[in-house]
Amino acid sequence: MRKHLLFVAAAFSCGLVSFSQCDPLAHDWGTATFGVSPNPSLGETFETGVLGQPYSDVIYVKVPTLASDINEQFSPIPIDSLKLDGITVFNGVADVSLSTMGLNVFCNNNGDCADPCMFLGGNAYCGDVTGIPNTAGTFPVKINVIVYGNFGFFTSVPYQFENYTLTVIDPASVVLTKNIGEVALGQNAPNPADVSTLITFDLPFAANTHLVIQNLVGEKIFDKMIQGKRGENNYRLDSSNFPNGIYLYHIQMGDKKITRRMIVQH
Repeated sequence: MRKHLLFVAAAFSCGLVSFSQCDPLAHDWGTATFGVSPNPSLGETFETGVLGQPYSDVIYVKVPTLASDINEQFSPIPIDSLKLDGITVFNGVADVSLSTMGLNVFCNNNGDCADPCMFLGGNAYCGDVTGIPNTAGTFPVKINVIVYGNFGFFTSVPYQFENYTLTVIDPASVVLTKNIGEVALGQNAPNPADVSTLITFDLPFAANTHLVIQNLVGEKIFDKMIQGKRGENNYRLDSSNFPNGIYLYHIQMGDKKITRRMIVQH
């Protein structure tokens, strides 16, 4: 999942506020100087939802530093910041806010600005799309942003990213796909872990998933409920305060539980 973003900046005061659970570092941008995930040009779009069931997806954003990072034909105009200004869906009549479908976006800018949806130039951020879908169907989606930059004078430019779709399926049509045996838990990486490690698990549909870590004498040292999405999920665990040793970690969704072993070595 990825997308492209443009110019940026802000006449907003930056503070120490962050409300989202998504991890901006969970997406590997490689050598890319900018981008958005999901990226329709790669055949990516939003996760499929199930009517009346918890939904979760993540938008990842890497904001360019210069306009020329986007296209070499552009002047090297500094990009100051970009505001994720919401997501709209076309309901067959008009573009309406995603919230009308029971879903909302919660941004994480690492506390770089008081407005969590204000993203500073040259940095990577993310936003959680969560809620409970209340309407079934397949809907065209647009991501709306406002770009701030110094184009000889400080100004803002609205922009839309298109060619996305969001599909919400009626539960009656997905009963046969809910095979709990499709739940999978990967080996954490790196292993041994030092200050952090990535735990990956797959779900056949969006659901609350319990992540628990215990030492070898059965003491619980970590316990978190994660709103998992259908398909691959990634959770970055802060292991910096874990004593060196061997641990067992497991995920549980319903009555399905899978356990693996993890080593911590500082």
